[in-house]
Amino acid sequence: MIKPFKLEDLGYFLPNKFSNPDIALDQLVDPDFEVESLWYGGTVRAILYFRNYWGTCWLGAFLIAEDFPAKLAVAIRDHIRATMIKKNASRLQTESVSCDELTAWHKFLGFNYEGTREKMLFDRDYDMWAIIRGVN
Repeated sequence: MIKPFKLEDLGYFLPNKFSNPDIALDQLVDPDFEVESLWYGGTVRAILYFRNYWGTCWLGAFLIAEDFPAKLAVAIRDHIRATMIKKNASRLQTESVSCDELTAWHKFLGFNYEGTREKMLFDRDYDMWAIIRGVN
């Protein structure tokens, strides 16, 4: 079940190696971001947050739990599509550490690769991804 995020949800969330809620805390409490928690089996398995940055363009990010069941990826993919329609979003973009595991994740969710930012953060390359509604 996806529902509005509450700060207390972090107490029910054990992040995977790619997700750090401490780094994202400013966005999670920023009123410009729409933040949601994906609950399953009594714990938070994902935290999704989005912000409109211009017109029909949005940026977003996902914090994923260490014990994330693969079947929930379909729920996230469907939720992204439905939310983009609901918000009339033409673009949803995100960035992530450049690695095979996250490349597969983004492709499954329907994102298209847009390039790599070399040595963007913490001396690591980051890939840029986007879903363009009506193109995927």
